[in-house]
Amino acid sequence: MTKARATMLLLLAAIAAGALAGALSWGYFSGRLEQAREEKGEKPIAASPRVKIVDGESVIAIDAAEQARSGIETVSLPNVTYQPQATAYGTALDPQPLGDLASSIAAAKADLEIAETRLTAAKADYQRTQSLYRDQRNVSAAQFQAAQAEFLANRTKKTAAQIRLDGLASSAKLAWGPALGQAVAARAPLLTRLLDREDVLVQLTAPPGKAPPAPPPTAFFRRDGGKPVALTLVSAAPRTDPRIQGVSYFYLAPAQSGLTPGMTLAARLPAGAPLEGVAAPVSAVVWFGGQAWIYLRNGPDNFVRRAVAADRRTESGDIFVGAIPKDARVVTAGAQTLLSEELRADIRVEEE
Repeated sequence: MTKARATMLLLLAAIAAGALAGALSWGYFSGRLEQAREEKGEKPIAASPRVKIVDGESVIAIDAAEQARSGIETVSLPNVTYQPQATAYGTALDPQPLGDLASSIAAAKADLEIAETRLTAAKADYQRTQSLYRDQRNVSAAQFQAAQAEFLANRTKKTAAQIRLDGLASSAKLAWGPALGQAVAARAPLLTRLLDREDVLVQLTAPPGKAPPAPPPTAFFRRDGGKPVALTLVSAAPRTDPRIQGVSYFYLAPAQSGLTPGMTLAARLPAGAPLEGVAAPVSAVVWFGGQAWIYLRNGPDNFVRRAVAADRRTESGDIFVGAIPKDARVVTAGAQTLLSEELRADIRVEEE
């Protein structure tokens, strides 16, 4: 063995011996540190023994005495029928264009009536002159031709007046749909209520792909978190809101809703078959991980957490939960306490 090779082996042995000594020293130090921490009472706290996993679900066990001390309250909720809904966005419309169109149609009707009256008179004069000219020849050819020209001119004027009226009526239907178009043409009570501000015309537009298969006869909205305001369908709208690009409908809102032209709103449209279940008050909801939850008491001392859709609201403002076990009760007070207790099961903390 060469001298250089021997020197290298001695160096590697020294490094290995040093590493072993360091490891033994660290093990000894760690053991002493752990012993010292235990002597000082520093030890990890296990997860809450109140939380158990049953069939993959966290179950919180709290006895009646602790429920009372923690302010946990539960209620038994009556069954309700919930109508699934879709959100539509609307704008209160100014009725003045409808009034202007109605005035134009009324003027066109008056022109047509005048044209018809003049045509009737001209036709009678033409027929009388024609008879005299052919049979008795008591009128000249010039008189006959003048009566004929007057009759033809009035017939043309009547046709023009009818075309103008029909065009305005068609424009009304194309711009506002058949119901409003007819109301404008006939100056029906629907138009009168809009012009007198007894009702407010609202255009609702469902986002693309969210429109129900048929226009719902009713919808509702809440203004400033108040009571729901009912909207009554007029007809499907022949135009859309360019900002939303979805299917639009015309609805009527009562003047008491406080809507004025230009105001925007979010309304709820029925969508799908009704569902059976229960609805919980908003006070029962807690939020965690971006999701709304409620707690059910499905036994005297057992509580479980269930996800709910916060946007599924009943007309009274409660949140629809869906079907729950027959004897289950919903926690309406203390839900946050239960959530905190459950979360303790997922972490380990240290206390002095």
